[in-house]
Amino acid sequence: MSGGEGSRLMPLTKFRSKPAVYVWGTFRLIDASVNSIGRQCSITYILPQYQVASQIRHIEEKYISGRVRTANCSILTPQITRTRKRWYEGTADSVRHNIDRVQYSAAENVIIGAGDHLYTFMFEQPLQDHQSMKGDLTVLTLKKQLKREDFDRLGKYRFGVLEVNPSGRVKALHEKVENPPQIKNRSGSDTGFVFVSMGIYVFKSGSLFDSLNSPYSKDGKGLGNDFGSEIIPGMLRNKKRFMLMFMILKKMALGKM
Repeated sequence: MSGGEGSRLMPLTKFRSKPAVYVWGTFRLIDASVNSIGRQCSITYILPQYQVASQIRHIEEKYISGRVRTANCSILTPQITRTRKRWYEGTADSVRHNIDRVQYSAAENVIIGAGDHLYTFMFEQPLQDHQSMKGDLTVLTLKKQLKREDFDRLGKYRFGVLEVNPSGRVKALHEKVENPPQIKNRSGSDTGFVFVSMGIYVFKSGSLFDSLNSPYSKDGKGLGNDFGSEIIPGMLRNKKRFMLMFMILKKMALGKM
């Protein structure tokens, strides 16, 4: 996913999307994602939408033209077709627009990540654990301490938080709530820490196809367009098998100057 507007990084994002922002030398944010995810995948699809020119030019010159061989990349820009008359309407909708590419590839698993994060870990271990546990979905999470600075002006927590029961099963994913569920200690008291979703998912391909074509919208009448607020809650309601992968803080999202 590489369509971030990056409004908090203005003026760096005045003429380019957040993933296309330079971070050191000629490297851009999108390079961290391509190299981390691309090393573990047979092909990496990049889904841009916002101010795409700079990002597309960079990807074509660096990866597709052959200067860098760490990843097999393909850019999938939004298209208006006979059957689709609209642009991407969310993270899940962007994948649904291009799901035929995944089906043709016959991939057993699909990693979905963000193009505007700096990763300093590789995806080999999460992918191996996902395969060994045979789950429908693995959600990569961070254990993060609750801080006032992580709440917006309306008093809502900026991150998605996973609620887990004592046995380790995921109960719910809460997006931008005022009182995110905290991790409990052995006595059942709040610890001041939460499980934050990193927005990185490893799907079993069949489970991904099913979830994108199920009525997981918030009103339960249509298809879900967003993974965090619709697809994952819908899968939880249907008791799909989830696995949490707890990562040490080795990812940084650039959102402020």
